[in-house]
Amino acid sequence: MKKCVINKNYFNLYDNSAYALMNDTEKMLLLDYLKTYHINFRHKLKLQPNSKFGIEIEFDDNNHDYSLQNYNEWFQTIFSNHENFVNKNIWFNNGWRIKEELYKIREFSSPVFDDSYDSYLQIKKIYQLLNKKDIKTSNQCALQISVSAQVFKHNPKRFINFLKLYCVFEDVLFRFGLMGDEELRPLADTHAKNISVRCLNYLKKKNRLNEIITDFNSFITNITYAIYLFDKFLSDKTSSLSFADLNLFDNSENYNRVEFRFPNATLDYLLVQNTINTLVKLAECNAENSLIKYYEEQYIKLLDIHHYNKKSLSNKPNEISGDINKILALGDIIFDNNLDKLNYLKQVFMNKEDWFQEKIKTKKVKSR
Repeated sequence: MKKCVINKNYFNLYDNSAYALMNDTEKMLLLDYLKTYHINFRHKLKLQPNSKFGIEIEFDDNNHDYSLQNYNEWFQTIFSNHENFVNKNIWFNNGWRIKEELYKIREFSSPVFDDSYDSYLQIKKIYQLLNKKDIKTSNQCALQISVSAQVFKHNPKRFINFLKLYCVFEDVLFRFGLMGDEELRPLADTHAKNISVRCLNYLKKKNRLNEIITDFNSFITNITYAIYLFDKFLSDKTSSLSFADLNLFDNSENYNRVEFRFPNATLDYLLVQNTINTLVKLAECNAENSLIKYYEEQYIKLLDIHHYNKKSLSNKPNEISGDINKILALGDIIFDNNLDKLNYLKQVFMNKEDWFQEKIKTKKVKSR
């Protein structure tokens, strides 16, 4: 990983600037710059060689009432190999599948992808098809990203570091997952519940972190026991991060994964590719640095409050991580170049740059 340096080349895409060290004037310039900044399609994201991922694209078909056979026929226009649908599911030779969910929600599920132009081109073609047919998303639809457990290299400590990093920055990630919407979809309250309060509280009060690592190294060969230690709140499909299909010691690519369930659905394939980049690199990150330690300590202090206020993880955008310093810190932790950081920040601050600029101005007035 390239060293994060202090310099003023924040907008040089090939540098690795320390955004978390920006002063208020530089933050204002950054927010102003992001207003006209555009995320572009990328042929490769420079993921680690062992990183594999998959996506599930949900969309609303109520406006058209297309049949699954319609989608089967349309697939012929973008993929040469296809099969007819079977039992309300369409499976394609290249691994894509379409199925019907509740409330006329349809879902495209991808095969296991690697970091290649062909992978992103397939995703782009799916979204171009949906847009061409005037398909919509609703506030019931999600974008789900799965990352292969191979990214943890069969090392429980890497998994624990990832889990802690996710929990400490879950509020920032929820903002990132808005996809420019005003709020998280209502179904997130039941299908993508936040885990940070429960997980960090468990680690703090039960002091189980070292116990988990010790147990893994001694006699545990499956992640099931670790899930049990976390009161099983990660073992189903109702949490923002699901380990229901995870076994750290299984080498297979299929059905051995962590699943990010919180992002809102979108029909913008550029945001989808950017979300893949951010969440896979979050899973790749094995950092244990001062930024993580600082924000972990701040979060643990919140857990000491007798009645913890869940509004820090509500689905109102101005209440989801209004701390710009924390947002910048996460980018510095998981990315090693300014291109990744700017793309991530563009999505976090999408349509909210003025709100954050006003927040910085207000802070300056109060400090005088």
